Amino acid sequence: MTSVLRPFPQDSTSATSGPPVPLDPVIREIPYSDPASLLPSLAHLPGLAFLDSARLDPTVGRFSYLAADPVPTVTGGFGSLPEYLSRWTVEADPRFPPFQGGMIGVLGYDLGRTLETVPAHRAESLGFPDGSCMYYDVVASFDHVARRAWIVSTGVPEPDPERRGARARKRLHWFESLLRAPAGPAGDRFPVTLAEAEAAETYRERVARIVEYIHAGDICQANLSLRFEADRPTGFDPVSSYLHLREAQPAPFSACINTGNGWVLSLSMERFLSLRGREVETRPIKGTRPRGTTPEEDARLQNELATSPKDRAENVMIVDLLRNDLSKVCEPHSVRVPSLCAIESHTAVHHLVSTVQGTLAPGVTATDLLRATFPGGSITGAPKIRAMEIIAELETAPRGPYCGSAGYIGWDGSMDTSILIRTLLVGEKRLSLSAGAGIVADSVPEQEHEECLAKVGGILAALAS
Repeated sequence: MTSVLRPFPQDSTSATSGPPVPLDPVIREIPYSDPASLLPSLAHLPGLAFLDSARLDPTVGRFSYLAADPVPTVTGGFGSLPEYLSRWTVEADPRFPPFQGGMIGVLGYDLGRTLETVPAHRAESLGFPDGSCMYYDVVASFDHVARRAWIVSTGVPEPDPERRGARARKRLHWFESLLRAPAGPAGDRFPVTLAEAEAAETYRERVARIVEYIHAGDICQANLSLRFEADRPTGFDPVSSYLHLREAQPAPFSACINTGNGWVLSLSMERFLSLRGREVETRPIKGTRPRGTTPEEDARLQNELATSPKDRAENVMIVDLLRNDLSKVCEPHSVRVPSLCAIESHTAVHHLVSTVQGTLAPGVTATDLLRATFPGGSITGAPKIRAMEIIAELETAPRGPYCGSAGYIGWDGSMDTSILIRTLLVGEKRLSLSAGAGIVADSVPEQEHEECLAKVGGILAALAS
């Protein structure tokens, strides 16, 4: 696959110097529908991006966003984010969903090597760049609580206000016509069976090695991932596969994104960073039990998780790490933990989830916040850098987008991103799915392996059906 690179037109260069150009978006309400039903009609467009609250939750799963045909797409690291985001500014209208144009992107886990001195993996990846940042002038947004929907069109990248307004109206009409068109037929899904990339015993041996590191005092915890792979069937359709997966296992931070180098199909339930004004929130997940097959077994497993000293300690360690990360960029004494080790139940698993919040210091941007916290502590370990070094030593392939982040940063500076767990990576020739377990001092290798299987068992079953 070839990366789509669509630079700003030359006549927009006047917008790159001086203060940001204020935008006056054109906003039109459209009939509310399930945005997932619109995906097949847009699948042919470059840069299709769907941030999908597939599991309705008024707190973290209220809004969905659908965009395509970005101008531009930039691959690489964090360096381009301030450059492009600072060219334009908008005062977001609170009557509409928060994202009103800007960047939707995928930041790969291995971007962490650009922020800290961590060894690179020797093995080849699926072909995804470290980061894919796509900038959208027109976005459809859906409020699943109010059951209303809108198209927001900014006219970017035109620097002249009159021409920008004309472009905004033209692009809105174009996108609305696509959304109103009869849905095209879904592509072929092709059931596929993914197998563990290495022997189960190899994973268990690596768990034991991490436990040795912990007892030696190197770290307190590390997240070790287990990878499943398969050849990509000829004609495999990512959009149809995503629709099938979201139906089987809906999650509040789901995503279907064509990066230009591959597709990211995510059923994540974990928020990485949310930023509204100067208020930031992260919701780390640590602690897992499978759902039971009967109400009685399900209640027993939920209670077992809620009362597990090991799982609670694992979660608290990561909360402390994230409090430290946020303290780097937040006002003194503003970082707080309003919820610690709360139970969240999803289609396939129960999780322990905590909430950490803070107030950004004046002048700190969304990009600064990402640099201070990336990659997320829940998928690295503590202390973070040493845990990442051990992960690089023991995992034989780069994680790519898995354990990185997907989401948006708006022209107004707002942000909402997920941790890319429960995520199928669709490369040109291969499919990859991974799951991880947090390894602590009393981890049992066989149990950690079983936890990984529980996390992705539903996805594997859905892919094979």
